[in-house]
Amino acid sequence: MSTPGQIDLPQLTIFGEPEDRFVAAMKIVSAHLHQRFLPICGEASKYSCVLSSLAVRDFLFRVGFRDAVLSPVRTIIRAERGGKELKTVAIGYQDATTVKANHTWAGHMAVCIPSLNYIVDSTLFQAQREAWPFLPGMLAVPLHDAERTRDIGGFKSISGMMFSNPDDEYVFDIIWLDDPKNTAWKNSPDTSKRRREGVVQAMTSAFLKAEERQKAGETHV
Repeated sequence: MSTPGQIDLPQLTIFGEPEDRFVAAMKIVSAHLHQRFLPICGEASKYSCVLSSLAVRDFLFRVGFRDAVLSPVRTIIRAERGGKELKTVAIGYQDATTVKANHTWAGHMAVCIPSLNYIVDSTLFQAQREAWPFLPGMLAVPLHDAERTRDIGGFKSISGMMFSNPDDEYVFDIIWLDDPKNTAWKNSPDTSKRRREGVVQAMTSAFLKAEERQKAGETHV
């Protein structure tokens, strides 16, 4: 999938026209987030929205995006062809019985940066399916403005995007619904700062070094 206003990075795609410094920060997330977690917890960071979102939030805060906040959400992904549903995946809708049995949190987490009007979802790996082979593991997408916000099942949409291909009548849609009352994630063991601190420090250092190199290059122009 490729559309205007799209920046494709390894494992991460940015939509819209964000400021350059945010793009630079997303390049660091793309190159370092899950790779740095590998020796700590293997591939688990790709599927733990709490762990990964906390790391992204802390990193963005440290490099100057001070309003970066955690956002409990419900995410719905759907594809159809010729008006017939191919697949629908909902993240953050686990029932209470499953949660109790598996000791997991019933929800999904992303990071919002209101000053930039963006949401970052760093754990969409769990939602990758044959029905949408182009979906990366991470997305940075503009937040909805007031006119685009809609109510779905009692939850307000905060972001979303749609892709269609008229040639084969294919339509893909992903939407994030605000779920602010779902705060049980605070009891998750993945909230431990010690688990993510090394990763956050590494990403912050990489970002600042890249910024220094850029400034040095501009100085010598």
